[in-house]
Amino acid sequence: MRFSRLNSEAGNAILETIGFVTVAFGLILTFGLQLFQLQSEAMQLELLARNSLRDYLTHQSETLLETARRHIAESRDFQGLDVAIDVVCRPDCLNRPFDIQLSLYAGTLRASAFGVVGE
Repeated sequence: MRFSRLNSEAGNAILETIGFVTVAFGLILTFGLQLFQLQSEAMQLELLARNSLRDYLTHQSETLLETARRHIAESRDFQGLDVAIDVVCRPDCLNRPFDIQLSLYAGTLRASAFGVVGE
């Protein structure tokens, strides 16, 4: 039996290429899944901001800050996470009509919703 074939380098290029492509595909797949998850969280935060503002504009039984906190507490995606809330009224929140902007911040994500409170 001859063992000289085991020492030759012939055929190793194909195996190295397959190994490299497998590792590269795994890294690309992992990176793509992380981007998909981040995009999904950003869309959920945007939906939370819009629904909070819509709920406030239609009912106005509580302040926008309370409405946003309630929606965050009811959300299964952001429950228990630290979500910062920013409310800006132009010219001010006391005299109608005014423009209102709700911004939510969760980690590196930011979402805003804009509305108008009429007379």
